[in-house]
Amino acid sequence: MAEINLLKNSQQDRPKFSLEGSNPTGLYVALTILVLELLLYAGLFGYNLQVHRQIQAVQERGAQVDTKVSQNNNNRQQAVAAQARLANLQTLLNTHLGWSAVFGELENVTYKLANFTDLQVRETGNTLLISGNAPTYTDVAKVIIGLQTSSKILDVTLVTSGQSQITGSGYTFNLEVTFDPKLLLK
Repeated sequence: MAEINLLKNSQQDRPKFSLEGSNPTGLYVALTILVLELLLYAGLFGYNLQVHRQIQAVQERGAQVDTKVSQNNNNRQQAVAAQARLANLQTLLNTHLGWSAVFGELENVTYKLANFTDLQVRETGNTLLISGNAPTYTDVAKVIIGLQTSSKILDVTLVTSGQSQITGSGYTFNLEVTFDPKLLLK
């Protein structure tokens, strides 16, 4: 059986793409969607640029903060070193022994004819070992009595004495002298 196409002529008369006789609403909807997509992509592109600028600004600010932290760390290290030096100086000043008062007291109470030849300090800090010579035994005794008269000298002990081997005349002596530790304070 042969097919009969009743619409064939009406389709051939019309051009392939034509807006005639059709409803343009679909076209407007498609164009609106296309414009909205373009606006969305433009907005996303602009937002991406803004985010990259903000990231760059934050990175620059982070670099500035790192520089300041580095400077502050250097300043902190210098401050810690200065504080350590001050603490050492304070310790030195607090524990410094002032021998001037001790020597002044020895000078005031020492018999003038006696000579001190050696002076050593014991580790306790307030005991002196004094070696010297005097013309006679009486002069050695006067040295001991003179030292004992001081209220700042707590004890005087004659360790050894004898005739001087070097000069041939006179006597040598070794004394242990304990003095008040308050004399060493500044």
